This record gives sequence, structure tokens and C-alpha cells, in this order.
Amino acid sequence: MGSNQGVMKLKKGYSRLLNKSEMARRYIFISHDRTFNEVFGSDIEFYIQGVSIGVKRIDKFGRIIGMKEVVDDIGSRDVHFSAEKGRIDIKY
Repeated sequence: MGSNQGVMKLKKGYSRLLNKSEMARRYIFISHDRTFNEVFGSDIEFYIQGVSIGVKRIDKFGRIIGMKEVVDDIGSRDVHFSAEKGRIDIKY
């Protein structure tokens, strides 16, 4: 993926299924775009189904770690991601 493609994708919103690795290791992949922190900030508040789960950091691989309950609840459903400055919404 080219520079800023992950950022633009999140700004517009997109849907996808969680992959096997995410399900097994209980994380959610957001974006591996290098400009992500510059655009959205390093501390991002996450909203799951409209409810804030607090501020979390995205690791250097583009993942949110420690999402066991959320990943288990999502299961094989389609997940919609959207973002704006300092906030990411995840709906399923």
C-alpha cells in the first residue's frame, strides 16, 4: 500500500472481516501507514459500537493489542472502521 492510502481509507471509512491471525492473537489491525500518527495523533480514543473504550496506542505494526473481548464479540461479522483526528470508530 502506498503512502497515505491507509490514512485515506480510514478517513472515508471501510469494512472488512477480521483475519485468522487477528482472531487467534486477539488484536485488531488498523493501519501500517507511516503517516498515521502524524494525521490522527499517537494517542487515539477508540469507540466500539459508539461506546468509548478509552485511549489506546497503535503499535509499530499498526495493531491495537488487548482487544480480546471485542475480537471474541465480533467473531466472523463484518467490521466497519472510520476515523477522524484523535478518534477511531469500530462498528459491527
